[in-house]
Amino acid sequence: GASHLQIGRILLQAGKNLRVPNRSVHSRSRKRPSWPPGSMEDGVHNRYLFTIAVQFARGYKSITLPSEKISAARIFVAAGHRSQDALASKDFYTRARDLLDISWWKEEFNLCVDISMSSAENAAVLGLVDEMKANLSVIHEYCRGEKALVLRAYLIEIKSLYARDMSKEAYEIGMRGLELCGIRIPRNVFMPKIIAGLARTRTMMKKYDHESVLKMPVVEDEETIVKLQIIAQMAFISVDVNRKVLPFMCIIALRLSMREGISEVTPTALAIYASLLIKLGFAIKEGAQLATLALEVQALHRYESSVANVAILSYGTIFGFMKPLEDCVKPLGDAVRIGLRVGDMTHAASCCNIYLLFRFFSGQHLSYLATALPKLNADMKEFNLTRTLVVIEAFQSMVSILTGKTPCVSFAGTEDHLTYQTGDIVNQLINFGQLFIAYLFGDLEVALGLSSMAVNLGSFREVLGGTIFPYICEFYRSMTQMSILHLQPCKKGLSMVKKSIKVLRSGRKKSPGNLSHHVCLLEAEYAFAQRNFDSAERLYLEAIHHATGVIHEYALGCERLGWFYIQRANRESAQEQLEKARLLYLKWGAKAKAEHLEKKYSQQITKGKKGQELF
Repeated sequence: GASHLQIGRILLQAGKNLRVPNRSVHSRSRKRPSWPPGSMEDGVHNRYLFTIAVQFARGYKSITLPSEKISAARIFVAAGHRSQDALASKDFYTRARDLLDISWWKEEFNLCVDISMSSAENAAVLGLVDEMKANLSVIHEYCRGEKALVLRAYLIEIKSLYARDMSKEAYEIGMRGLELCGIRIPRNVFMPKIIAGLARTRTMMKKYDHESVLKMPVVEDEETIVKLQIIAQMAFISVDVNRKVLPFMCIIALRLSMREGISEVTPTALAIYASLLIKLGFAIKEGAQLATLALEVQALHRYESSVANVAILSYGTIFGFMKPLEDCVKPLGDAVRIGLRVGDMTHAASCCNIYLLFRFFSGQHLSYLATALPKLNADMKEFNLTRTLVVIEAFQSMVSILTGKTPCVSFAGTEDHLTYQTGDIVNQLINFGQLFIAYLFGDLEVALGLSSMAVNLGSFREVLGGTIFPYICEFYRSMTQMSILHLQPCKKGLSMVKKSIKVLRSGRKKSPGNLSHHVCLLEAEYAFAQRNFDSAERLYLEAIHHATGVIHEYALGCERLGWFYIQRANRESAQEQLEKARLLYLKWGAKAKAEHLEKKYSQQITKGKKGQELF
């Protein structure tokens, strides 16, 4: 150890001649150097910093001089900041913490804060909750008079707990943080209060145009920035814990952002408010303008820390109605990677969930998703993001079933599977995916059970309200019900489907490009049940026409039209549509579904070159 320490001393002494500016530290922590400008450690080049840090790490226990301990601690912290590996950073921070002496809190306050806060952030990234809390307790003990630092400690804990499915605990800590900021959320939330607050906020926003917002001054005060970050984070947590306060969180976040100036939270505040407007039924155009402004502010100021949550709220909600689903896939995928890179695990995980939905239901070839899933799985395991790992595993299972790599088995015991404490959002995503697979493979009993479970778990519309997916889920639930009604007619069941058609028609007004084929296909099924055969055929053909850009639903339209022709004893047309559906499923990559179709309609489907030439 002594020899390594001596080597480190020599390298550090030589390093004082390397007077290069400090490089920006790793974006995950965004810390400033712990050493003062002009000190021996200042200006040590990255190339030499790690060599020096490693030598000191091997012999730091032999250090006796207090001044040299401080110097070594600064080197460890700097190396931890600049390391691209969270585990390597942990090793450096641990050594700095080992050297830390209680007396330093008076003489080297900034260094002590840097060591404790960096250790806590690193533990949060690695999912070491107990270690994170231990480091944050030190901050709370020694920094009581430093409001900005206490709020930062609250923020670290909130984000880490929420990312690891400890939403209720994160919510309670967040409420304490808001109280410290002087913000009190009413316990009893009434709709008139929400409407009044929203009306005032909409009036306020009319005073701003894009140019005036982009020219607003940038917030420099650290306390204000952290306060805004806590409010924005609480808006997301309230979706899981207390949806009634969500509108208040959104309104407060935006009003404070507009009052204080541009910060990293401004894009999020604008996007949250835009998403809220859509969820409450306001015009898509109004929300789109605000979402576009959020992206412009983010791009202008290069705020990478807000990329993931703004992507969720813009591409995941508003633009999901306005653009083809496929156009939203890449921005969401990029946002996941950026969110993980900058340490925004909470929103990166949520963005990953939305990204998987868009990628799967966009109609892109299943091989693209199959390729992306292992990398996403590895990334989420690295950061111990358990909720998203469950979702990824569910999508891996779905893709594996569709491609024929694993047999299509009934989702027996689904109720047990969904009892994990993973939150309503994760449960509903899994439930939705299983419902889709069960319906597609004709397991109607299971599909109907899953439809009922969606109600028992909480409204899918509430959980993913503001996105297009509640409408798509409603479609597959109603298609399941129609398949059963074709076998066992029931007036009550038809009445429920009629209500679903109205819901889907309201969605089509928001997104004609993405939802028209769903409406037409469900209307065709309903018309058939009503024995309006001419209308049914016309609607099936319209559904196929509108679904041409979404290959699996194009295939479903052909499959259902083929079924219709079988019922009408039109064998030639039935064979043509079912063969077309089979080839479309193959084109999507769903080999198992194509084989299922062959077995189900073995008398109608014929293989051969003639069929293959359809494409």
